Amino acid sequence: MKELTDREFQVLLKEFELLNSIIKDLDTRIFQIKSWSISIFSAIIGLSILNNKPILLFIPLITSLLFWVIEGLYKMYQKIFIERLLEIENFFNKEKTNIKIAYISHSFKNKNKIKSLEKIYLLSERMLTFNVSILYLSKIAILFIISFIFI
Repeated sequence: MKELTDREFQVLLKEFELLNSIIKDLDTRIFQIKSWSISIFSAIIGLSILNNKPILLFIPLITSLLFWVIEGLYKMYQKIFIERLLEIENFFNKEKTNIKIAYISHSFKNKNKIKSLEKIYLLSERMLTFNVSILYLSKIAILFIISFIFI
């Protein structure tokens, strides 16, 4: 195991704190995305019902899909930060014996080398996790129920 100098340890500790802050910020943004999604969804459905225009029901479907993709992207980026955070945690807990200092950019460089189809796969993997997909699948189901009642 390579011993870190005091400066390297301080840089690693600062990176750990920064990563925690970024992950928390991404959680806040993801919550805002969900809030906006629900607000727009509800408002347009209400407008559609009040004006008796079922064609407007396509708008919440499209916005739900767009917000679902946006949340999936945020989750994908968050996962990169979490992986680096866990790497640092494992080093601090002596489960990992070697670590590179200030190495988060490497994670993004590796992700940028991934081919387009693999990026789509990673995005869909994040989008289809239960905590992300349940809201959007529920909204789509509600839309279909409302459209059958409406039409």
